[in-house]
Amino acid sequence: MRNIILVLMVLLVAFSTGCTGDDDTTPSESPYIGGSNGLGLSFEATAPLAEFTQDDEVDVRLKVINRGENELLENVARVKLYGISPTEFNTLSFDYFNVVSSLFPAEKDIFEVGGQATVDMGKINYNGLISSGYIERDLYAKICYPYKTKANVEACITSQRIEQSGSANICSSQGEKIKDGFVSSGPIQVTTFTEEPRGIDEIIFRVGFQNKRYSDNNKGQVFSRDASCEDMENSFGSVQHDGKIFVKILPENVRCSFSNGQFSEGFVTLNRGEEKVLVCTMQVEGDSEYIQGVDIEVDYNYLDSTTTKIKILSNQ
Repeated sequence: MRNIILVLMVLLVAFSTGCTGDDDTTPSESPYIGGSNGLGLSFEATAPLAEFTQDDEVDVRLKVINRGENELLENVARVKLYGISPTEFNTLSFDYFNVVSSLFPAEKDIFEVGGQATVDMGKINYNGLISSGYIERDLYAKICYPYKTKANVEACITSQRIEQSGSANICSSQGEKIKDGFVSSGPIQVTTFTEEPRGIDEIIFRVGFQNKRYSDNNKGQVFSRDASCEDMENSFGSVQHDGKIFVKILPENVRCSFSNGQFSEGFVTLNRGEEKVLVCTMQVEGDSEYIQGVDIEVDYNYLDSTTTKIKILSNQ
């Protein structure tokens, strides 16, 4: 009986293998969720309370959620309150607080959102004047953090010489090469990747980058990867930090036109929500077209904010 079972198992495995075959034509599955989310910042629903009296002590807590696809270690993200009078709200701290927890990333088909943390910002004990029954204030908070966005592109490597030789049509250099799900979620996005053969043995890549979190309703700002939170607060318009992202492109024989020369990595400056296109070239060797994976990594710091309304009733 044992021998019969073993024979049946061997036949079943062989049948399954025969049905599956060696077909490698299945298109590669997208590795990312995608989108423009990074760290999400919000006030806790009841901390502060939307309405309270002047004599109350009210907790203030901030909730941080990693909605993007880059991991953050502990103590690298920082949060701060601002936008209200330190004299009227002198029981609150207006210094930066570290997010002491690590924040794992969102991951496709595994985690819809990543790690979460809560930061205690102190208590409100309002000591200002209320002359008309109540006052209303907007309470603001900001978060600064380092982040990375990654993109994977399948480029068609060809040249005018190859195209004129009549070689077999392996791929096409025409059209947009950025596909849904091949750029990781982050506030800075790789928005376009196009190709164009140039010269006898050269191909041009045009790669677009954009701050997708910058809009009329959200003023998320990007800064260079070596900027501190204090630098980010004080460097709007600064040539050194403001708007700068660090871009690295592989393979290393790709050469891009950065401000300091032709390299495979360097700084690109973004202007608020506008797209910036980086022009790169690659020497083409061989006598036929081929598909080449191009990896793009964008490294930066980001500053974002949130707000909530509070109503403080007079104790008189």
